[in-house]
Amino acid sequence: MHQHNPQNRVDELRFIIRRQRQLRNLSQHQVAERLGVTAEFITLVEAGRRRLHLDRVAAMADALGLDPRPLCRLALQERAPSLHRVLFPQSPAADWYI
Repeated sequence: MHQHNPQNRVDELRFIIRRQRQLRNLSQHQVAERLGVTAEFITLVEAGRRRLHLDRVAAMADALGLDPRPLCRLALQERAPSLHRVLFPQSPAADWYI
């Protein structure tokens, strides 16, 4: 089982996606239907074997009923850290989701 480590920003997006889905009592199938993908894709994203494309992060937030801005910031922090530092020089992206 994956242990969440707040220092490990590379895994934080997938951890938050899984945790928020579970907190909302949504199945992977329900989220997949809302996002227009397969349940297998959601499983792979949550397991870290597939990455959610940056263009789909806001849609994932919507599927989970979340404000997309913090999730998008976190995705930028993980995948485009230089761009994230330029846009958000002071603060971490999504600690409040944990």
